Amino acid sequence: MRLVNVLFCATFIIILLASLGVALESGMCVNSVVTSIVPSSIEAGKNFTVGIEISGCGAVDPGNIIFSLEKVSSFISVQEPPTIEVGSLEYGNSKRFIIYHMRTSEDIEPGTYYFETKLTYGEGNSISELGNFSVDVLSDRPSLTVSGIKTDPDRIYPNQDVVITMKIQNDGLGDAKSVRVKLDGLDFEGVKEAYLGQIKTGEELPARFVLRSAKDGPYTYNIKVFYDFAGNGEMVQYPAMTYVFFELNPLYWIIPSILVIVVLALVYVRKLRAGKGNEDD
Repeated sequence: MRLVNVLFCATFIIILLASLGVALESGMCVNSVVTSIVPSSIEAGKNFTVGIEISGCGAVDPGNIIFSLEKVSSFISVQEPPTIEVGSLEYGNSKRFIIYHMRTSEDIEPGTYYFETKLTYGEGNSISELGNFSVDVLSDRPSLTVSGIKTDPDRIYPNQDVVITMKIQNDGLGDAKSVRVKLDGLDFEGVKEAYLGQIKTGEELPARFVLRSAKDGPYTYNIKVFYDFAGNGEMVQYPAMTYVFFELNPLYWIIPSILVIVVLALVYVRKLRAGKGNEDD
């Protein structure tokens, strides 16, 4: 019986001490937040910085504060060590600041890149908090689009001279060099390729084709835009369609018109003869 009482008392003391430890640690509170990403527009092969604020939010100085970058993309290099010892905060609302100097690789793809973080503090780093933040990498590549496709004349007939014009616009962040446009699969006669040269970002240039139409019917084709960027040849394409209308041969309406006139003339002659016959009677 005495053994049972001793075990009960020991268990009660252990629980009490554990509760006391939790109560003491409950006064510890540390926050980490990203305060700045400079510049806000990050491109391939460029430097940028990430600012981290470590602040106390409890009544007890936690001590042994450590901030770590747990996961970083292989396309992003970090100048500083991923793990930084912040130490302790002197009072509850103290703050410390960390700045990471980073750089994107030349071959990084545009998109959102996530970083995982870990914040530990307390005696023996007993408290740990996981977090994350992200950066957006923009593309400095050209982005060529086709718009404003027009034909002159608007209504095309067979074996007719036709002028097709369109606008090639660069909506990207990089310049496109040696731009040329090809009408691929359009069964019209004429030169179906136009050289435009360089199209800078935010600029548009017209492409013009003088052709001769074929027989009537629908014509589907692809507008292929070729350009050079960073020493590499690139190509984008857009589907398009034009229509050649059926043109009536003048004989198709001249002959029926003549027949109608002949019939009307015969009817008129018969009426005249009938009227003359009535007068003779």
